[in-house]
Amino acid sequence: MDQKIYENIDQRFAKYYKWVEENKESLLSQAELEKYQYDWPRFALSIGLMDKYYGNKELQVLELGGEGVSTKFLRAYFPNWNISNYCDDLRQKNWDLKDGQYDLIVSMEVVEHLSDVNEDHFEWNASFLYSGLMNCLEESNRVLNKKGRIFLTTPNALSNIHFYKMIIGEIPHQYSPHVREYTYEELFGVIERMKMPVRNYECLEALCVCWDFSYITDFIKESKGNSKNRHSTLFFDLGVNKVK
Repeated sequence: MDQKIYENIDQRFAKYYKWVEENKESLLSQAELEKYQYDWPRFALSIGLMDKYYGNKELQVLELGGEGVSTKFLRAYFPNWNISNYCDDLRQKNWDLKDGQYDLIVSMEVVEHLSDVNEDHFEWNASFLYSGLMNCLEESNRVLNKKGRIFLTTPNALSNIHFYKMIIGEIPHQYSPHVREYTYEELFGVIERMKMPVRNYECLEALCVCWDFSYITDFIKESKGNSKNRHSTLFFDLGVNKVK
């Protein structure tokens, strides 16, 4: 286990980081271990928050995206969850799923990959309309039952790592192929438009746990900027909108 990360991670989630470190080699392939070598804190934070919000009770769970590393971790940590995956085009309406059949949808690092749906008017070429994201949320809402929840994680576009990348002359994305990385205010605005209640929210450092960003924090303060929500990852626990 990386002792430095273990000591620097938000201590509410230290035991989950330890669990991920202790179990990753038995759950994952060597290729997966290498590909996700910087993601163990994010998996730990996600598991910890889901444990807090939903627990290990029997749930019908839909994970957006194909079956992968996160699925393996979830099945191991939450054995009472019945997990299935959906990896068709999430930007489109009319998913091939029945209404109200799930208790929980898990959307981990998905929405930043969703482009707009190609709508046949000029505005589609001139601006980002959130149509793919909104369709994804609408369909998620439809396939959840009345007490359903959505666990959503995504990179924070105002995180310290973005500032750092701009300083060194790189594209200010945590991962350059992402279609759009969101700020809290931007994503919250879309969620509010969908009339989906935010049950819980956290902005946590999941990528650069041991990095010293004090010089960026000092610059923001000296510039009289807002220093809130500067960590790498946004975590949302959403309710559903079943008002007709």
